[in-house]
Amino acid sequence: MARKLGEEAIEVAIDAMRNDRAAVVLESADLLYNLMVLLADLEIPPEEVMAEIERRATLFGIAEKLPKSPLS
Repeated sequence: MARKLGEEAIEVAIDAMRNDRAAVVLESADLLYNLMVLLADLEIPPEEVMAEIERRATLFGIAEKLPKSPLS
């Protein structure tokens, strides 16, 4: 499942680099589905992930989401 998740993430990234919005939407659905399956397999509820996102937003705000280095 982890390998499949990685494959889907790569497909999203490639389609994003191609600026193919429709493909990004389709592949993102696959990515999110496979992430949810992986989390379920590991018995990690989505709420636990959301709590971590909220924790980071509280601690770091927008700075945590900014690129760490210039994009090429």
